[in-house]
Amino acid sequence: MTALVTLVEAKSQLRVDHADDDAHITFLTEAASAACINYVHRETPWTAEDIPDDAKVAVLLTINWFYDDRAPGKPDEAIAMGYLPKAVTALLHRHRDPALA
Repeated sequence: MTALVTLVEAKSQLRVDHADDDAHITFLTEAASAACINYVHRETPWTAEDIPDDAKVAVLLTINWFYDDRAPGKPDEAIAMGYLPKAVTALLHRHRDPALA
């Protein structure tokens, strides 16, 4: 899976200015990209070159959510059931392919 945002964009979203977490943030970037692509069920997945701005924001919010949720605790019930956060799905919903979703 190719990341839909760059490491620089992800680190800017997370307000991280050190390289200590670069490998982990790269991993989260790829996972967030896959989660957003899977949500929209596009026949032809986006690339970093053609992703719409609102979908890019959704990927960045997902990275933020993954990064901030590293500590143990009680997750949101919907998220625990495998759903993305509401802000992410709100941004991605119009891009879903209703025939495939």
